[in-house]
Amino acid sequence: MTREDSLEWLHMDPNPGLFTQLCLNMGVKDVQVEPILSIKRNFLCDQRPVYGIIVFLHQTPTSTPTPASKDDSVTPNDHMYFANQVVNNAYAMHALLSILLNCDIIKIGSTLTEFKDFTKDFPSTIKGLSLSNSHALRKSHNYVARSWPKQPKKKSAYQYISYIPFEGYLWELDGLKSGPLRLGPCTETNWLDRLQFELLRKTDRFQKQNMPYSMWSIIEDRRTVLQRKLVAKSNKTNNIETKLDEYYPEWRLMTDVQKWEEEYQYAMLNKHNVLGLDVAAHMTRHYQSRNDAMPSDPQCYDHDQFNFKEQMDTWLQTKDEILRIYNDLGKEEEKHQHYQCDTVRRQHDYDPFITAYLEALQSQGLLDQIITGST
Repeated sequence: MTREDSLEWLHMDPNPGLFTQLCLNMGVKDVQVEPILSIKRNFLCDQRPVYGIIVFLHQTPTSTPTPASKDDSVTPNDHMYFANQVVNNAYAMHALLSILLNCDIIKIGSTLTEFKDFTKDFPSTIKGLSLSNSHALRKSHNYVARSWPKQPKKKSAYQYISYIPFEGYLWELDGLKSGPLRLGPCTETNWLDRLQFELLRKTDRFQKQNMPYSMWSIIEDRRTVLQRKLVAKSNKTNNIETKLDEYYPEWRLMTDVQKWEEEYQYAMLNKHNVLGLDVAAHMTRHYQSRNDAMPSDPQCYDHDQFNFKEQMDTWLQTKDEILRIYNDLGKEEEKHQHYQCDTVRRQHDYDPFITAYLEALQSQGLLDQIITGST
């Protein structure tokens, strides 16, 4: 039996690459999971669009149990997916589904769509049991989890608490409670501001209780976000260049323009820029092939309204922004490639090779020399 076909949920510690690959392996498109390093407003807003926030509480032998409080009340909502956390090792799956299955704009794929439809009328406890007994979901989870020759005797246990905007309200979904909790009204644009106050309150309590925790955001794939920005910026520069060609045909011969073009071409040789350019090519072709084509610039100038200096400044600024986007896009692609390679490595059990290698060194009388550092 392969590890992904195991009847148990393999142990998995919180990791952005594992969570992102888990979403991908379940058939979810265009999402990624990122750690939240700060709950300051600017940091949270920079990750937009954000689909949901997860807090993982690390339950250790010395952790203080979460005391009962007003937070222990719940608000029933039959339209929301909520499942009780019934298997510790499935904490990541519970947390991810609490967001993925409550956000209509995420393309969750056929596996999760079927699971959501199958469990929609179940109470939260049965939803949790259905998740833990789902072969398809367990297989996806175990595929990316680390392969342990033996499962550790003392496994880390995690409790999930998710936060989402849903039907005009901010909600808290705690897998150890009997149902979701409605925190207050919000909109798609201000829910992160509302959540910031709640996170400050919760994390202060966790710290006072010496309870280890980590926070994570479920966001749109940054590559998709950057590619959209790139298409819009490129279209903007193309529109300016078209007008410059029409009104000032000699503009490309200007010394400053030629110098900048040389610097631009040199900057594009950067490793991440080259990778970003390659990644962006597919998305650009996708936009160009659609009926609505690429986003258009609503500004339209006649010759009298066209200010040469202002447009040149805008052109230079936008080209600089394009360079930064290519660089960021390349870094994101490199990160996702690392995630994929790490997943492949986790599928292999290296113990037999390591054991055989050490035995071979020992048989040749080399192992003691390596250990002592002698030649």
